[in-house]
Amino acid sequence: MADEQELRADEEDLRRATSARIVLARPQLGENIGFVLRLLANHDWDELVLVAPRQGYEDGARRTASMCSERLERVLVCADVGEAVASNDLVVGLTARRGRERDVFSVERLADLLALATRPALVFGNEESGLDAREVAHCNALVTIDRPGLTSLNLSHAVAIAIHEATRQEATATKATGAVTLDATRAANAPSPATHAERQRVEARLRAMLSSYDFRLDDPHVDGAFARLVKGSRLERRDARMLLRVARHFEWLREARPRDELSDSQSQSGRGPTQDEP
Repeated sequence: MADEQELRADEEDLRRATSARIVLARPQLGENIGFVLRLLANHDWDELVLVAPRQGYEDGARRTASMCSERLERVLVCADVGEAVASNDLVVGLTARRGRERDVFSVERLADLLALATRPALVFGNEESGLDAREVAHCNALVTIDRPGLTSLNLSHAVAIAIHEATRQEATATKATGAVTLDATRAANAPSPATHAERQRVEARLRAMLSSYDFRLDDPHVDGAFARLVKGSRLERRDARMLLRVARHFEWLREARPRDELSDSQSQSGRGPTQDEP
């Protein structure tokens, strides 16, 4: 009996370790939302977040969420992707587009990416246009589903493929310490990845600091650099805190310099002319 309970506990730990928050950005069809709910029920995943869904989606979702329509009551609705993933430490966007500033991984690497996080989220664009540039900007990593034929996938089909890849138990994660097998638990001393909200705070602080020094933020490569350096999937919370300390130090230097210059100017004016002065 004890062995069976331990086995069930291990299975629950593994489910939690491989599950992720599913975020649908601007979904248009309630039927697709229902199909996604049923997929989550199949895999015993819990979290579905809808970002600005089309009004009246509930009726269509109930028709296709067969045998699990009660899950519709637990769906969260947010105004934007940033709000939907604020507490997640890894945000993976599913996209068919390949940009020049960001690496795009194959969906077969998805389990490896998720193994690096404790609170991951998978973000899917809507049926017509996919993820837009503002939504992609919230993602730490981008994943694409390559297929030899028609490249456009139904939204629920894309979610099904992603969940299948995310739950492959034989996946391995490559960390700084080397290749390790995906396990149900993380090491007690494993560093915590920065959450999306923390990364946003770091980026905003660094941009403000650079702007105060007249750094050219409108350079087209700056956004890509921030996407790689700040939103990179391995940014740890301790590193985020250090970056904030660096930004605060430069802000302090900038505020202190005018006071020092004023003080020096007043001191010089009080000394009277030097020997070189008339």
